[in-house]
Parts: sequence; structure tokens; C-alpha cells
Amino acid sequence: MTTVQPKPLTYTEKLVLEFEKSGKKTYTLADVKAVIDVFSKREYELRKKNIDVMPFGKYKLKKVKDVAAFDPQYFTWLLKQDIMDKYTELKSEINSHLKK
Repeated sequence: MTTVQPKPLTYTEKLVLEFEKSGKKTYTLADVKAVIDVFSKREYELRKKNIDVMPFGKYKLKKVKDVAAFDPQYFTWLLKQDIMDKYTELKSEINSHLKK
């Protein structure tokens, strides 16, 4: 029998949970900005630590080294896409595995 892994929460779902955890019923604009700022910084730091895992695409949550071994053409294509301008650490990780 195989175990089905639960689907990871989206960024938006995690942000909504962050607001729910606060227990507040109403928020000022400053409150909203503060919650989003703290949450975004925390998520960014988590993603930086996880540069060896694909954060999006058809190989989402797969290890970069595994995808590079299985489908290097995908990375060759991906590195040419505009979205990669936002993922400098991931680009470096991908390039390091493509050179092996």
C-alpha cells in the first residue's frame, strides 16, 4: 500500500493561515502590511535554504540534482525563461548540476 503525500499549501493559503493564527477579527492597513512583511521575509528565507528543490513547474518539489539527471533538457529550456530572473540562487544550483 502506498502512502499519499498531502499537497503542499500554496503561498496564499499559508498567508491566510498566518492571519488566522493572529486571532484578530479586524486589521488596519498597517497591520496587514506588517503581517505580510514578516511572512514574506520568513518564506523568502525558507526558500533560500531550499534551493536544491524546484519551487515551481512540472518538477515542483523534486530535487534539482534528480531532475538534472533525468531531464537536463528541461533545465536548458527553463534557464532561458524570464521567470528565472527572480531565482538567482536556483539558477546557480541548476547550472552546477548541468556542468557535471
